[in-house]
Amino acid sequence: MSIATRPVRWYFQEMDSTPEHRDLASWAYYVSFASLGMGLPIPFLSLIAGATYHGIQAKKSPFIAFHSWQALLIGLPASLVVGVWSFQGLGYSFEYFLSAGHLTTDLTGFWILGAVSAVFLALEVILGLRGAAAAKNGLLVGFGPLGRLCERLAAWQTIQKT
Repeated sequence: MSIATRPVRWYFQEMDSTPEHRDLASWAYYVSFASLGMGLPIPFLSLIAGATYHGIQAKKSPFIAFHSWQALLIGLPASLVVGVWSFQGLGYSFEYFLSAGHLTTDLTGFWILGAVSAVFLALEVILGLRGAAAAKNGLLVGFGPLGRLCERLAAWQTIQKT
C-alpha cells in the first residue's frame, strides 16, 4: 500500500522497502549528527546538511522521504536552541574582552539555556538513534504528532512527484 493512500494512524508500521532504501533512510538521521561531531559553534550545520540530504534522497521513495522529514524536524528545535545559546555565549565573550576581564553580567540565564540545550541535544540523539534503527528494520516509527506530520509531508511529496 502506498504511503499516499494509507490512512494516518498511530503506528509501528512495516513498509515494503529495499535494503538500499532502508540504508538511505537510516542515514538521514546520521546526517543530522554532523554538527555534533564538528562542535557546537556551528549549530545550524545539521539543518543545512539535513535539508540537502532530504532534497537529494527523498525523491527515491516515500519511505526515505518520511524518515528524512522526521530526521530534519527532530533536529530543528535542538539547532535553534543551541544556536541561540552559542550566539549568547559569543556576546558574553565579546563583553568580557571589552571589559578587560571584568564581566559584570549575571550568567545564570546563560547556564540555564545551556542546560536546556543539553536536554534538546540529548533528545535529538536518542530520537535520532531510535529512528535510524527503525528505518534500518524497514519500519515507519512516528514520534507522536511529529510522525503524523512527516507521513503527511511524505505523502504530499509523493503526490506532487506524480
